[in-house]
Amino acid sequence: MGASLFHLFNHAMAKGMLFMASGSVIHEMHHAHHDLHHHDDHGDDHHDDHHDDFDAQSMENMGGLASKMPITATAMLVGSASIMGLPLIGGFWSKEGIIANAWRVALEDPRFFLPAACV
Repeated sequence: MGASLFHLFNHAMAKGMLFMASGSVIHEMHHAHHDLHHHDDHGDDHHDDHHDDFDAQSMENMGGLASKMPITATAMLVGSASIMGLPLIGGFWSKEGIIANAWRVALEDPRFFLPAACV
């Protein structure tokens, strides 16, 4: 049970990091567009953008952001590596714990050999 809870917590933290980093990218895309196209047009920062067709969440508007947002890029890299289970990162250890427990149970009771082999 401990390995599964560790995995659940680790996955939640890594996924949370990815969602926060994604929000950071969308936030900066919105502000970068605003600064480029509306900086001198309006004195008010809260003007009506309903006629603007720019979508801050469209992947077509993104690219090369790692050099502009290195902290966000690092957070995305670490979060992705953890969820993938790359060695020496939390996701690796939590997945290894589950696999080890599955094989421990399979060695004690042969009925669980097939589920352990599928993990």
